[in-house]
Amino acid sequence: MKAIRYTMLATAAALCIAVTASATTPTPNGAMLVLRKFNDSPGSVLSTTNAYPGLIRINDSQMNACGGANLHVWVFSETGGATRASFDNNATYSYACDVTLNSNLPGSEAGLMVSPWWSHDTDGKFMINGGGEIACFGGRLPFYTFTGNYAIHYVKGTTVRMGITYYCNTLNSFNPATIEYTIKIGATTYSSGKLPFDQANPAEDPPHGLWGQLNDASVGGYLQGNPDCGNDQAFMDCIWGDIVFAGGTTPAKTTSWGSLKKQYK
Repeated sequence: MKAIRYTMLATAAALCIAVTASATTPTPNGAMLVLRKFNDSPGSVLSTTNAYPGLIRINDSQMNACGGANLHVWVFSETGGATRASFDNNATYSYACDVTLNSNLPGSEAGLMVSPWWSHDTDGKFMINGGGEIACFGGRLPFYTFTGNYAIHYVKGTTVRMGITYYCNTLNSFNPATIEYTIKIGATTYSSGKLPFDQANPAEDPPHGLWGQLNDASVGGYLQGNPDCGNDQAFMDCIWGDIVFAGGTTPAKTTSWGSLKKQYK
């Protein structure tokens, strides 16, 4: 297990700014909900609470359709929830929140997202699921499995602290961007360590960039599940609580580096 190294985050942010003078990281002041991104149970009953940063909750009940999936997403916003914040390749940021998944659907999952420009809200997941798996995959994200590496499992209804830290570095093959996933279960924090991004498609740069999350990424959380055919009691529910965000070398919200570090102790 490795602790988050915030001195290194600040150093990496300074390096990004030195190498790319236009480097910016969004300053979220709200969250935008993107509901029914997948909507294969359109008759389900959906209720939400958006009290960012204290709590976001999405509850989808009576998911009794046959086949498909429902997917609901929240993303950071700089406009109080009116529009999504755009995270470019040269951003540097860290965020974390308490995540609680409840569901009676076998295929339910939830967690955090860093979605690429071509697949906002559907790819790039740091997942906990109803079967107990904890893994990171999709979009531009380096794959990592906490279940495979630590033999740990998520238990539905319990609260875990999930976090993502993205370092832009110098965005080349010698020093690509890295990402670190963390999850705190009980008193123990598990870390993926800093995982490097591979090279993106050179034919798409410009404008999208290489060796990182790419320009116009979308960052937040998600809830997804498969309906249970004919079951009026089928539901999924997720709470993201105590959301903290820090960008670059200074806090990007009403938090501090000190308070952010405490989330991982």
